[in-house]
Amino acid sequence: MKVAITEVFCEIITGLAVFCVAIPLFDWVSLVSFAEFTSATKSHWNAPTLTAACAALYLVGLLFDAVGLMADGLLEKAFGVDPPDATQRAAFWNHVSSHVLEYRNETWAYYFCYRNLLVLTAPAAVTWAGALFSHGQRVAAAVAIVLAAAAGVAFWASAKTLLGLYYEITKAITHPPVSNDRTRTLGGASAAAG
Repeated sequence: MKVAITEVFCEIITGLAVFCVAIPLFDWVSLVSFAEFTSATKSHWNAPTLTAACAALYLVGLLFDAVGLMADGLLEKAFGVDPPDATQRAAFWNHVSSHVLEYRNETWAYYFCYRNLLVLTAPAAVTWAGALFSHGQRVAAAVAIVLAAAAGVAFWASAKTLLGLYYEITKAITHPPVSNDRTRTLGGASAAAG
């Protein structure tokens, strides 16, 4: 079994983003304060702890993918990106080479990551602004909202571009790959004859 490191990385990033939404939420509802969280994370970071943290973030990222999938239909329409039709999908699956399929799968993994980050932008703005505002940090709360808006614009553009690229890869493969046979030339004549 081949491990797709890009997909693992993207799931960990999504899990980290979910965690970054949860931290201020826990502080805001007085479950765990920022100070308690900071002191807990300053101690005992070693290889097993880091591995466990990465595994937990990966699992959280996988679970959040379900939320992201629910948003896909709305985002696809909002992005205005046309998916391939059934004929283009059939041609793709009949003629795709393995390296193009790997590239397409990697593009999808990055799209998933940016889509998840886009979906998390609004909750992050609310939780960070709410937590900071509850501590009397009004300017910091406003800055959190502005930063979340800027991140949302960046994530929107990235996700739209990646989804468009993903669909274009599918649309572009309409015929079998060109053979690597060195006896062929563009004109169809044999290299040995020329």
